[in-house]
Amino acid sequence: MRPPDPATESPPLELARSFLPPMRAVLADGGGQGWVELKYDGYRALAAIQGGQAALVSRNGLDFTQRFPAIVRALEGLGAASTIIDGEICVLDPDGVPRFELLQRGDGEDVVFFAFDLLQQDSADLRGLPLEERWDRLARVIGEGSSALRLAERLDGPPEDALSEAERRGFEGIVIKRHGSPYRARHPGAWRKRKAVAAQELAIVGFERTSTGGDAIGSLLLAVAMDDRFRYAGKVGTGFTAADREALFRRLSESVVRRSPVVDPPRLRGAVWVRPELVAEVRFTEWTSEGRLRQPSFKGLRVDKSPADCVREAAAPPEPSPGRAIPKARSDAGVRFTHPDRILFPRDGITKADVAAYYQAMAGPLLRALSGRPVALEHWNEGIDEPGWFHQKISDDDARSWMTLAAIPSQSGRRLERRLLVDDRETLRWLAQRSVLTVHMWSSRTDSLNEPDWAIFDLDPAEGEDIRQAVDVAGALKALLDALGLPSLAKTSGKRGLHVLVPMAPGQRHDEAVRFALTVGRAVEQVLPQVTLERMKDRRGGRLYIDCYQNGYGKTIAAPYSLRASDGAPVSAPLRWDEVNEGLEPGAFNLRTMPGRLDEVGDLFGPILEKGIRLPSL
Repeated sequence: MRPPDPATESPPLELARSFLPPMRAVLADGGGQGWVELKYDGYRALAAIQGGQAALVSRNGLDFTQRFPAIVRALEGLGAASTIIDGEICVLDPDGVPRFELLQRGDGEDVVFFAFDLLQQDSADLRGLPLEERWDRLARVIGEGSSALRLAERLDGPPEDALSEAERRGFEGIVIKRHGSPYRARHPGAWRKRKAVAAQELAIVGFERTSTGGDAIGSLLLAVAMDDRFRYAGKVGTGFTAADREALFRRLSESVVRRSPVVDPPRLRGAVWVRPELVAEVRFTEWTSEGRLRQPSFKGLRVDKSPADCVREAAAPPEPSPGRAIPKARSDAGVRFTHPDRILFPRDGITKADVAAYYQAMAGPLLRALSGRPVALEHWNEGIDEPGWFHQKISDDDARSWMTLAAIPSQSGRRLERRLLVDDRETLRWLAQRSVLTVHMWSSRTDSLNEPDWAIFDLDPAEGEDIRQAVDVAGALKALLDALGLPSLAKTSGKRGLHVLVPMAPGQRHDEAVRFALTVGRAVEQVLPQVTLERMKDRRGGRLYIDCYQNGYGKTIAAPYSLRASDGAPVSAPLRWDEVNEGLEPGAFNLRTMPGRLDEVGDLFGPILEKGIRLPSL
C-alpha cells in the first residue's frame, strides 16, 4: 500500500488515520469479568465524520470509503461533527450472523457497520473517558441506526454463559471489556476476546496445484510471522469454492519465487513458493506440538492485515476477579520467605532481606516497566562471589498457582515456552526468595509480542574504558536524535555501559527497530572515530561498540531499577539527560540510594513510553 499523501486526502480520511492503530483485544482462554459484547466476523475499521463527509479506514490504513458506500451514506446521515467511531464492517447471512466469506464476495451495499466505541465527538478526544460513558455517548450518536449502521450487541450474564449463547447463535465469540477502562492502543489488556472456534490469520507462502492438473490451487501453504522471518504452519485444502481456487491460482502465479520464504521449509513434492504478500484467515481445531494447524479450513483473504501481522496468537493469562487485592506481603498461598539473613553482597553486608525490601520499595516503577513482558532472570543463590545462573522458562517445579504465566512462541516458532510475567508484589517477593538480582526484560508485551515499545542503542565501552567513553557517544547520539525530532531516554546498564532508547508507537515491528538502530548507528560511526558497529570483539581496536542487535524478537535488556551482581549493589538507573556528563558515576545509583532518588525525581522510564513515535524512514 502506498503511504497516504495528506495533501490529497479528504479531511475525514486524514482524521481517521490520525487515530490509528485501534485498540486490540487479546486472546484469552477463560476468566475475566466485565462488559460483554458479541465478537463480529468482519473488517475492523475506524469511521470518521467531518464537514458533512464520512470516511472509513482499516486497521492497517487502507481506505475503505469507496468500497462500502452504503455505510458511508449512513454515517453522513448522522449529522455528527468531527467524530470518530470504532467498529466492524460485516455482511450477515439469512440468520443475521456475520460471515467473513460473504464480506469477501459482497458488492459493497449489503453491509453493516457495527459500532462499539466512540473515540472523538465534536473535536473532543474521548479515549480517556470510562468505557460506560463512551458507550452512552455512542448510543446517542447512532440513535436507532439503520440497515447499514447499528450498535454492537451487548450480552448480559457471566462471560461463560455469554460465550455459550454466542456459539449457539453461530457467532465467532465474545469480547470482554473491563468496566471503567479507557481506550488505549498501546496497552489493550482491558479488552479480552474469547473464541467459540479457533481462528488465525496466516501469511500465504505457497500453494500446491489441484490434483486434476487444472489452473487452480489444491491447497495453500501457510506461515506465521516471527520477527522478520516466517515459520511454516501447515497447509489448508478445504473451505474454497471452485472460483476461489482459480482466482488464487491466477493471483499467486504472479508472485512465484525460486526459494522458500520460510526458514524451515517442509519437503513437499510439487510445492510452489510465493512472496508473502497475502493473508488468509483459517479456522482450525488446535495447534499440534510441531506448530502445525490441525484440521484447518479456509475462510477468506484479509486485505486489512499484512503478512508481518500474522503472529501466532497465544492466550493471555486470565484476569483476576474484581476485588482481588494484589498481594503486598507474605500470604499463606504465596511465597514462603526463608534465610533472610543470607549475605548476597559480601563487601556491602547486603542480605536477601535487603533485596526483598528494595523490590517492595521500588514496586511501583518496577511493575510498570515489567508488567506483561516476558523476562529472563539471573540468580545468585550463594551471593555474588559464587557463580550465578540464568533462568528463562518456568518448569513444573517452579510454577505456583499464584503466578502469572504466559505461553510464548519460541524463536523457532515450533513450540510454546512457559514464561513468568512479573506483575505483582508477590512475584517480586518470589524473585528475592530465589536470589534473583537482575531481571532482563523483552521490549514487547504478551499482547503484542511482535511490536516493540522501543528501539535501543546499547553503548558498550571498550576493555579498559569506563562509562565516560559511553557518555561522549551518548551525547552525540542524542544530538542526532534531537535533529530528527525524536524523543529519547538514557539509562545506565548498571555496569560500565549506557542504554539509549527511542520509544516506539504501536504497530511497528522488531525488524523496523533493527533497521533504524543500524542506520543511526552507522551515521554515528562515520563521525566518531572512537565508535564501531563491529560485532567481533577482537576487531574493535579499543573503540566503543554500539550494539544495535539488542533489538529483535526475544532480545532483552536489564530492566530499569533492576539490580546488578557487582559490589555496591548497583542499579540500572533511568537518567535525566543533564545527568549524562563527565561526572556520571553509575555506582551512585544503587540499592540504598534508589528509593530516595525515586522520591526526588519520580519514575523516569514509564512516562517516556507514552511518547512513542513512528520511526522515520532513513
